[in-house]
Order: sequence, then structure tokens, then C-alpha cells
Amino acid sequence: MKTAGELEKAEFKIQDLIYENPLACHVDIQGFRLEGDAAITFPRGRMRMKNAYERDEEKHRHVAPSYRLEVIKFDQHLLLSMNNVVLFHWIDDGRNFDPVLKNGKIGFRQMAGLIAEYANLQVHEVVPLKGAAR
Repeated sequence: MKTAGELEKAEFKIQDLIYENPLACHVDIQGFRLEGDAAITFPRGRMRMKNAYERDEEKHRHVAPSYRLEVIKFDQHLLLSMNNVVLFHWIDDGRNFDPVLKNGKIGFRQMAGLIAEYANLQVHEVVPLKGAAR
């Protein structure tokens, strides 16, 4: 299994930071659009998202450690890694699911019943390496 770093070196390179957001307080999410029934708070200086109808947080005491998630969208590539281990790398052929997306928005989506915290969002430019298979 390739790590995200190995895959990055083989095909594309992370470049300049183009957007950064600490997701630490309500000011950081001004202009964000909430779709669905989620409650957003900032109890530990990180954006916490949970189902708006969930009342009993006692059953959610099993706190997992923090994970570093990385999503790379480049041309037809979509890569997701957690703590530098690639979970999947999908290549869109541009035929089966409409044309390959060129731009879009970032969304936070999670299963009902999950309480998750998010922090330190960064968006970087991604460029191909010369001679990389695309």
C-alpha cells in the first residue's frame, strides 16, 4: 500500500497554500451553508458537529484520538488519506459519471449519531510532476 506521500511524489506535488481556516469559532464559519440538521459548537476551540436532535452526549464518551485527514482532488484523481495512509485513490474516467469536475466546494458530512471535531482546514494548489502518468 502506498502512503499519501509516496503517491504524491509519484504523480503530483502539493504547492502554495491558497486558503486556510482554523475552524476555531463562529466567526470562522461565517458564510458557510449548513445543509441538514446539525448543531455546530466550538467547546474546545475546534468546530464540533453533531446531529441537532442528539441530546445524550454521555453515551459518546469514547473519544478517539485526532486524525490528520488529507483529500487530494487533482484532474481526474481523488485521493483520501488518514494519518498519511491512503484509504482510497479513485480515478474518474470522465465517462461513467459525467465529465470530470474541475472545481467545486468543500463540505463536512458525517453519519447521524457521530460527533466529530474539525480544525485547521488548509487548501493547497496541486500541480502535476513532469512525466507523471495522468
